[in-house]
Amino acid sequence: MNKLYLAIIVLISLTSQAQSVHLTHSVGTNLIEIPMFTCPGGLQYWARTFILEDYGISTSQEYTINYGHVGFSGVSTWDSNIGFNIYEIDENFPASFSEDNLIGSSPIIGINSNDSMVVLAFDDPVVVPKHVERILVEVKQEFSLSSALTWIAGTVEDNDYSWYKGCGRPEYITTEDLDRPDARYFIGVTGVKILSINLLTKFI
Repeated sequence: MNKLYLAIIVLISLTSQAQSVHLTHSVGTNLIEIPMFTCPGGLQYWARTFILEDYGISTSQEYTINYGHVGFSGVSTWDSNIGFNIYEIDENFPASFSEDNLIGSSPIIGINSNDSMVVLAFDDPVVVPKHVERILVEVKQEFSLSSALTWIAGTVEDNDYSWYKGCGRPEYITTEDLDRPDARYFIGVTGVKILSINLLTKFI
């Protein structure tokens, strides 16, 4: 009698596919001067909020940010330095905002009067954890001893609020509440999300 041998081959195939995702509320990339004041000496903050699900990023996916994008319509001196900060926020922002919820930051770079659209590479990509539903993308102008003046730019069309902090305002406020409803900032980030991880088990 022939013996029956059962051979079980388990083949595990782990595959993943990354997709680039750009977060922005601006329509197009044609920058314009917007009716937004600036603060002498810096230490001011421009920001946009993003609901990740609106961009196809679920709470079961990590989102890795590699680049930040921001536009400027004017820079008065050489001593204007900016950087990006990424925070987790919730639906009660700005009342619930806390700097303890910082996820990560970009390097600080200097900008000048020749810089209109700045694309800043994150030396260490910022990984937004799976559970996060909303983030704040903040562009901070560092304090300047030379009283640097820096004006942020926008686009003609836009689809959400812009947020400001600085010039004696310790909390975030919308540009609408600053009586500048047309001051919509060109701020965004680009990163990748993992589309899938497939586990294939084959029995023979």
